[in-house]
Amino acid sequence: MGKSHWQHGNALGSKNNNKNFLPKHHSGNTQRLFNKMIENIDESEILPGIPEFLRKIKEEGYLISLGSASKSGKMILEKIHLLEKFDAVVDGNLVELAKPNPQVFVKAAELLGIPCENCIVIEDAKAGIEAALAGNMKCIGVGEAKVLGNANLVVSSTDQLANVNLCTL
Repeated sequence: MGKSHWQHGNALGSKNNNKNFLPKHHSGNTQRLFNKMIENIDESEILPGIPEFLRKIKEEGYLISLGSASKSGKMILEKIHLLEKFDAVVDGNLVELAKPNPQVFVKAAELLGIPCENCIVIEDAKAGIEAALAGNMKCIGVGEAKVLGNANLVVSSTDQLANVNLCTL
């Protein structure tokens, strides 16, 4: 079996041996405010432990994809200087259905050339956990176990991800 791939739900991934921010009918003012917010995003917005986790899984040979319903995923990764860590980006420009539908994660697996059953999704929302499981993927929940308890593993914060042995999932 090859390595699968890792995806993060809001990033998706696997190892080979990964919310729309605006309402559907938003005003021009809301769009301008959102664009301004994205314009000002920088590396300080990266959650604790994420750079170390991405470095670790890259060194272990995992392919990495972002899976998000937001249409700004790629732009945000560029602004925080993480785009080069990702092998694929699937966002609202490529998918139509929101989580808990697994479309965003299945599309990411397809772009990476990895079978869904070899994928591990990192998610912080119940709908994302449901989407990963519906897509026949393993998942790690980041947050409260009482909310994300259906995940294969739950950690309380992103700074714990680098300590997870993905091979045991």
